[in-house]
Amino acid sequence: MKMAYTDALTSIGNRAMCETVFREKTGQPATVINFDLNKFKQINDVYGHSTGDQLLVEFAGHLKNFFETYGYVGRMGGDEFVAVLNTNNEKEVKTLIARFKRNLEQANQESGRVYKMLTSAGYATNKNNLEKNLWELYEEADKKMYEDDVNEIYDPVFMNQ
Repeated sequence: MKMAYTDALTSIGNRAMCETVFREKTGQPATVINFDLNKFKQINDVYGHSTGDQLLVEFAGHLKNFFETYGYVGRMGGDEFVAVLNTNNEKEVKTLIARFKRNLEQANQESGRVYKMLTSAGYATNKNNLEKNLWELYEEADKKMYEDDVNEIYDPVFMNQ
């Protein structure tokens, strides 16, 4: 059972588990946050897939350590991750995302890596409709994530830039 719902690389929930959480959380206060690793392909191309895998594992660890107390974290696939929070308070969610990004920046400074771990994040809540399907929230959060990516597109991926 554990193997069926755990991502083999990162050891957090996989897409099948995310889908289960989406079904179970409908009708309860919730927020879906989508995360995407910025410049992931560039890191893979320059340093190799083994380094990319290490980055995925490290990022998943940061997500789990930060967001697990607020809900659930999982990997949707590739470099796309999700957090499903047990709140639909937008102010709280914005604060959490900002704190998480600051934590990543600190991890970058302390890592000794030559590249940065950068993420875009988008969120959607069900504050206006508790019965809203979390897949709909996921789609909304995905669109907002790409808006966040546009805002951060000029962030250098390598430490020396």
